[in-house]
Amino acid sequence: MQKPLLTLFSLLLFVLSSSAFKLTICSGWHCLWPGINRVLQYPEILDNQCFHLGQKWNDKTVAYKVEDGCCAFYNHAGCHDRLFTARNREDMNLRDFHQRKITNVRCSDECLPEWESS
Repeated sequence: MQKPLLTLFSLLLFVLSSSAFKLTICSGWHCLWPGINRVLQYPEILDNQCFHLGQKWNDKTVAYKVEDGCCAFYNHAGCHDRLFTARNREDMNLRDFHQRKITNVRCSDECLPEWESS
C-alpha cells in the first residue's frame, strides 16, 4: 500500500506545482454566456507550448482574459506572427486589427523573451 500512496502523492505534487495560468477566450462580446467562451488551463494547455485553438475557435476570438500568468497570441499556425502578449490582463473588446485573427496561443507563468521574436 505504501507505493500507490507515494505515486498518488507525487502526482498530486506535480499537479499543484504545475503552471497556474488560466486563459479564457471568447467568441462573443461578453465572456459570461456558456458556449461562447472557452477556458484553457493545465492540463489541456501546457507551459510554454504552442497551442492551436482548433477549427471551432480559429480566427473567432474577440475577447480574452489572462489570469495568473502571461500569454502570447499568434496569427498563424505553429505560433508564428505574434499579435500581442498579455500578462494578467483582459480585453473584452479586441481592436479591429486583433479581432478574429488569433490561431495559436502560448502561455506560461511569466512572459518569456523568446516570444518577442516569434
